[in-house]
Amino acid sequence: MAALFKMPVQLTPNLERPMISVLNFWRAAAPADLELEIIEPTEQVLQSINGVEELRSSVRPGLGITIIEFALETDMQQAFIDVVSALNQVPGRPREADEPVVNLGSLNGDSVANVSLLSDRQKQLQITFDPYKMAAFDSCLS
Repeated sequence: MAALFKMPVQLTPNLERPMISVLNFWRAAAPADLELEIIEPTEQVLQSINGVEELRSSVRPGLGITIIEFALETDMQQAFIDVVSALNQVPGRPREADEPVVNLGSLNGDSVANVSLLSDRQKQLQITFDPYKMAAFDSCLS
């Protein structure tokens, strides 16, 4: 039993649930407007994604952040695709609002991929992967 407490930290498994974050920017928008017009419709489409364990959002002036936590066994590459696809289904986004930014991983800098939906209301997608972080997670794009 004493050996368990002396076990080095690197030998204990990381049991943090995998997550994806969605950042919504709407300059000069009040938190109530951002929540009503962007965050609530976004949460409605995201909650139906397979593997979602928890969905939580926070809003401040001009910025709404939605964190989606997934079950440990979730295929995060597929979850990432599902999130981006679901965001394209959010109805009635205000024209003044920027397109959402999607991060695979946490907001603390451990993101492995980042997606910015870029457009003047056309459906375009820019995906940037960090190969070093992908390698650290023993992950690949194939």
